[in-house]
Amino acid sequence: MWNFTKDYHLTFVILALIASGVINVHCATKNESAPKMLAETLAKNYGSPSIRPVNNASKTVVVSFRVLISQVILFDERKQHVQLSGWRRQDWRDEFLQWDPDDYGGLKTITYSKDGIWKPDITLIENVNQDFINEFSADVIVTYDGSVTWFTPIILTSACMVGVRYFPFDFQTCQMTYMSWAYDSNGIYLQLPTNEDPNQNIFLQNGVWSLQKAVAQQKNETYACCETPYSQIVYELILERSYGFYVLNIVLPSGLLAFVNCLVFLLPPESGERLQFAVSNLLAAILFQQLIGGIMPPLGDELPLLGMFFVYMILTNCFVLGLSICILRFYHQRGDKAVPMFLRRICFLKRGKEKSTLKRHANLKNSVFSVEEPHADFLGETKMDSLPPSPSQNAESLRLRPNPHTADVNDVHCESATRTSPWERRTSISTRLLLERNRNEWQQASRVLDNYLFLFIVFLTVAVVVVIVILFFTR
Repeated sequence: MWNFTKDYHLTFVILALIASGVINVHCATKNESAPKMLAETLAKNYGSPSIRPVNNASKTVVVSFRVLISQVILFDERKQHVQLSGWRRQDWRDEFLQWDPDDYGGLKTITYSKDGIWKPDITLIENVNQDFINEFSADVIVTYDGSVTWFTPIILTSACMVGVRYFPFDFQTCQMTYMSWAYDSNGIYLQLPTNEDPNQNIFLQNGVWSLQKAVAQQKNETYACCETPYSQIVYELILERSYGFYVLNIVLPSGLLAFVNCLVFLLPPESGERLQFAVSNLLAAILFQQLIGGIMPPLGDELPLLGMFFVYMILTNCFVLGLSICILRFYHQRGDKAVPMFLRRICFLKRGKEKSTLKRHANLKNSVFSVEEPHADFLGETKMDSLPPSPSQNAESLRLRPNPHTADVNDVHCESATRTSPWERRTSISTRLLLERNRNEWQQASRVLDNYLFLFIVFLTVAVVVVIVILFFTR
């Protein structure tokens, strides 16, 4: 028998379940289409994206602006350009992007395309890249009250005046100025965020430069074209150079080379290697100077202290090379000239007793042939030609007389030496002694000058290094 009550209850339960499923599907479809419906509505009612998003044209759009530097990509010191990567954030209020969350299922935030809305035209004044700021095409985040937040990773290239005076222990200060290019402070007013967002530290070390400080300030700048000032955000970045590489490869070798240059005067003049050593030091100093010149900008505002030290090294090497040539000339004197009196006093050489003899024979290069033989009575001797020969002498002369057919060249020389008079022999010996004495004095003077110059160059180099170090620590 058919039970009406039982079948009625079963039918009611089935209908209730079907109705509940339809309602849930409708609500889910409505929630899923809410962002799409909202985006379509905002795009339809927005208007032109070139108009400032205010209902009152006299109202100023306040833009909160900040940049976080993440890395120094390239610092071209010769061109004085710095390329940076970072994160940029801009916040402003768009009165054309507002809605009631209740009309869209309680939706309060939406990600929206940046192409169809107004955006502030913030420009880097120190830009040197033809594409200005390279930025990722990121969408904006919009809330129901019209607040717009735009996060963008950027790569920018800015001019940065390089100070090279304290290279490689230097700090570089780069200034970046952001402002609106089309709107003055009545149209767009830039301000810094008031929360902790600008103080984030996201900088990545690149091995050469480290970010010591980033200081931002807001200011208004008036230009000659316009009466109303322009609102600006100015960032001052302080970058410190990592100097370990330069110390090991430039500073220490150049310092050692400067002190090695002092050792030129310790080489004995007779070694024959002094000039080669001095020339090698000069070429090494020029090589280091060219290396520094290739790093530094060609038109720096001030000379680097390290470059000035290299200039001192080159000048000192030239000075040492010239003095070495003079000392070698002194050392290898033939002795036909005496040491000058001023050089004797400088080198503390004793004055010779044979001064009159030196003057007498100063211009004699071959004294043996320039001195005439005095009279025999002056020598206290009698010439053999004035006495008659004895028989024994005649026999001896006949026995020792050489055969003209068997005489050779050596006999001729022996005969010439035998015929040399005592005056000529004495004059020749005296001249050789004087020449030898002059040569010894020149060599002694050369060694004394070597000691003087060695101490002078060492003292001068130490003084220059101390002055440069003091200038580094008193900057």
